[in-house]
Amino acid sequence: MVTVTITCTVCGMFDKKIEIDTNEHGFFVLPEAHCPHCCAVLEQTMHSKSMKEI
Repeated sequence: MVTVTITCTVCGMFDKKIEIDTNEHGFFVLPEAHCPHCCAVLEQTMHSKSMKEI
């Protein structure tokens, strides 16, 4: 399990720490999330942040 901070790259107003886990193949399970301020999808942001922390 990895703790990552997700930040909205569109408006920059959403900043939250979440924990993501891996599936049985060792890949990160990335839940789809939307910024509550501008509704942008945050999945790509979480993926790039998680890869930097490993």
